[in-house]
Amino acid sequence: MKILVINGSPRKKGFTNILAKFALDCISEKHECVFLDLSKGEVDTFKGFEEKYSEASKKIITSLKDYDVFLICSPVYNAFFSSAIKNLFEHVDYKALGGKSAGYIIMAGGKISSTAVQGQLTNFMSYFGIISNPRSIFVGPEAFDKKREIQDKELKNRIDEMVQKTVNLVK
Repeated sequence: MKILVINGSPRKKGFTNILAKFALDCISEKHECVFLDLSKGEVDTFKGFEEKYSEASKKIITSLKDYDVFLICSPVYNAFFSSAIKNLFEHVDYKALGGKSAGYIIMAGGKISSTAVQGQLTNFMSYFGIISNPRSIFVGPEAFDKKREIQDKELKNRIDEMVQKTVNLVK
């Protein structure tokens, strides 16, 4: 089973990146995992299928079909998931990803926008035929200490459980 953990934040040192790396740690000992950090800017802006893209973009986009599970970590910006995530999947033929699963960790300033983003991600992934874990993880800034480390032990347990259940959707 191959798993792709996606840091969907364009911010290099954001909370979302910390959450994505924790999710990677939860699963990397049991499965083949790759970490995709969209803050590095390796995926070109989608301009249509007929356009030419960098080799780095092509390699990332082509590899998406090889993964069984996507663990998508997104910040909430203006009540939507990260545009970096949308851009990534815009490059993909919607028929190439059917039957895979996805789980979501959503970093937001408030809970109201988090639940809306869960619905957006679920709807977006269903377009590709990806099965979404109905239990997402919602995180606010209070989950971190001054050193920017996850201080909430229960949150760590919830992330680990969500990751395992998302993997089990494909099994």
